Amino acid sequence: MSRKPLSWLVVVERIVGFIIIIAGTIVFYNTYANIRAAGLGSHYFIAMGIALIITGLVFIVARMR
Repeated sequence: MSRKPLSWLVVVERIVGFIIIIAGTIVFYNTYANIRAAGLGSHYFIAMGIALIITGLVFIVARMR
């Protein structure tokens, strides 16, 4: 049962993942709430918000070897 301690790189990766998820959530919510204000780019910004959320989740879940 030997576990390697978390290195600083893993901690920074998880923190960046949370920041990316927060940014994606803000982009998604603000665009969805004001879809008329975004105009023709609303679908683009919603898709980018979802992509940021997925990217943040990958940062959090991924393990380094």
